[in-house]
Amino acid sequence: MAKFATQLEIGELMRLGKGAEKDGGRQNPALLSDTFEAIIGAFFLDSTLTKVRPFVNKIFQPVADEIIFPDNDLVDTKGFVA
Repeated sequence: MAKFATQLEIGELMRLGKGAEKDGGRQNPALLSDTFEAIIGAFFLDSTLTKVRPFVNKIFQPVADEIIFPDNDLVDTKGFVA
């Protein structure tokens, strides 16, 4: 989630206190993940799943495709290429 937040430059938009700002909060993976999740949740609560789904799919689909259909060859436990 933090990688998605970084790609969307959410860290630059976060409102942080002086301590969090000083401690590098804009690059903190936990803060980035939580903020990204909150944005998606707020979008859902403010609209409908029908409107949120295209936004989420656009972000997650390429990653899901790479997990399901990786570019590298899959090798089973016996060493055979699939």
